[in-house]
Amino acid sequence: MIKKIVLLSILLLFMACSWFKKETESTTKPLVEINGRTISMDEFIKRAEYTIRPPYCRDNYNIHKKIILNSLIAEKLMALELDGDSLVAESDYLSNYLTGRKEQAMREVHYYKTAREKVDINEQEINQVFQRAGRKYQVAFINLP
Repeated sequence: MIKKIVLLSILLLFMACSWFKKETESTTKPLVEINGRTISMDEFIKRAEYTIRPPYCRDNYNIHKKIILNSLIAEKLMALELDGDSLVAESDYLSNYLTGRKEQAMREVHYYKTAREKVDINEQEINQVFQRAGRKYQVAFINLP
């Protein structure tokens, strides 16, 4: 009786291991390949489950899955377009725009590190200023030439 239980448990262990191996192989298998760029099942699942989707494709219907896959394919095609010697990659407007965005991000990081990160305001001081913030004043004045 004990031998049967041990054999059964070993058999179940091997079956579980083989199922897990098949599961991991299926998620890394590419769904779509576009000029050397691939979209794997894992990438599709991450896009479908971990990102906020617009209201028109939030459910689990086949058409919604097609919308997600089409957006991934469009991103890969756009990346291919920007990689090569295309008109988009050579555009002065685009390069100036991207340079501006990078520089703005660098300014924000610099401001955070040099100004905001070093400031330490006491909570008591904040409460004092907060009490004065809600005051209303009535002002009367005379304007003479």
